[in-house]
Amino acid sequence: MDPINKTDRRKAFTNFFFLFIVCILIITTTIFFSLQVPFKQNDRLLKEMRSYVKEREFSNDFMTQMSEIAGMLDTINTKATKPDLLDGRITESIKKLNLKIDADSANDKTLYRSIVFVLSDIQTAKKQLRDMTGKDLNVDELRKQIETLTTSLDAAKIENLNLKQQIFLLQQNKQ
Repeated sequence: MDPINKTDRRKAFTNFFFLFIVCILIITTTIFFSLQVPFKQNDRLLKEMRSYVKEREFSNDFMTQMSEIAGMLDTINTKATKPDLLDGRITESIKKLNLKIDADSANDKTLYRSIVFVLSDIQTAKKQLRDMTGKDLNVDELRKQIETLTTSLDAAKIENLNLKQQIFLLQQNKQ
C-alpha cells in the first residue's frame, strides 16, 4: 500500500526541510554575529585601555622627571651647590625629556613641550639671576674698594698738604 500523494508529501517534506535549514542558518548566523560584536568591541576597548595605561605611565614618568628638574632648579642658586655642574645636569635632563616626548606617541605633545619650554625658561632666568647676583656682589665690593681708596686719597692729600706746608715753612726759614 503506497500512498497516492507520495510526491506531494515528499515535496512538502523537502520544502519544510529546506525552510528549517534556512531558519537554523539564520538563527545560527544571528547568534554568531551577536557574539562576535562584543568580542570586537572588547578588543577595541582593551586597545583603548592599553593606550590609556601607556599614556598614564608616560605622564607619571614625565612628572617624576619634571619634579627632579624642578628640585634641581630650586637648589641651583644656593651657595652649597656648584651651579655650573648642576646647570649641566638640568640641561641634560631637559634634553632627555624632549627626546622622550618625540619618541613617545603622547596625545598632548604640545602640553609636554610647553612644560619643557617653561623649565628651560626657568633655567635661563635662574642663570641670569645668578649672573646678576654676582654682579651685585662685585658692585658692592667695588664700592667698598672705592671708599677705602677715597679715604686713602684724602689721607694722601692731607699728607701732601702738610708736606707742602713744611716745605714752605722750611723755605721761609732759610730766607
